[in-house]
Amino acid sequence: MSESNFLYVRLLLDVPGAARLAHAAELRPDPGTDMCTVVRMVEMADGTDKVTGGYTAGKARNMAAPPLQQVPHPDQFHHFPDISHESITPDQFNRWWAEAVELFADLQD
Repeated sequence: MSESNFLYVRLLLDVPGAARLAHAAELRPDPGTDMCTVVRMVEMADGTDKVTGGYTAGKARNMAAPPLQQVPHPDQFHHFPDISHESITPDQFNRWWAEAVELFADLQD
């Protein structure tokens, strides 16, 4: 599947009483729904760009909480006031993903 079939987003999650979480995600829209399948995800420390964890194919490594397999489409994020997001490029996501694979080799596709 080509990168053009995926969505790439950076998410900031504000959790009361906890550190800010940042994730970069590669999402595949699920046709006919307002949902997406999480293909790969990178977790970053305290809202920064320092990669600390990753997820793919049911394998979560060093993540505060493993992601759900399906998440709302980014167009629906306005329903979640504790989440902010921005689109990122596939290249930016892949740079962070390469860092995650360096830390956790078993995440390699």
